[in-house]
Amino acid sequence: MTNKIVVAKEGYNALTETNPNNLYFSSDYNTLKYYKSGSQTVTVNFADFYYSEYWGFPFDITWYYHKKEVTVSMSELGGFIPVFLAYAKFTASSDYCMCPLQFADAGYSTFLQAYSSENGIRLTVNLINQSNIGTQDYYFNYKVFMNGTYLDF
Repeated sequence: MTNKIVVAKEGYNALTETNPNNLYFSSDYNTLKYYKSGSQTVTVNFADFYYSEYWGFPFDITWYYHKKEVTVSMSELGGFIPVFLAYAKFTASSDYCMCPLQFADAGYSTFLQAYSSENGIRLTVNLINQSNIGTQDYYFNYKVFMNGTYLDF
């Protein structure tokens, strides 16, 4: 018999169980069980703002607050909250950064987030800028694992 470390779920025998779905951990398998990866573009329409704020003298500018959320459905996972990684990039950059990602410059502030839920992965863009005309694309890549978070709120 080969030495290994196995932690079985309640009701299963760690010495005899061979189905990885009935194990919390087994040194026979990688720590995370890879499920799928993908990419998603989230487009923010600047005309869809939920709040605006005018700054008078000496600035004479209006700030527009935008929020756009897209859910990548994973209903086939059976309702558990998966472990995942999400990366995002802004169109002006060629580099992807792990979420959450915040960047700002004179005239705008952007916060990119990703959440895991029973419905899938929620990708969110929060943007503050000085325009209510046009659109901006944000690009997300994600990797989802078969491991649930097993968080009980």
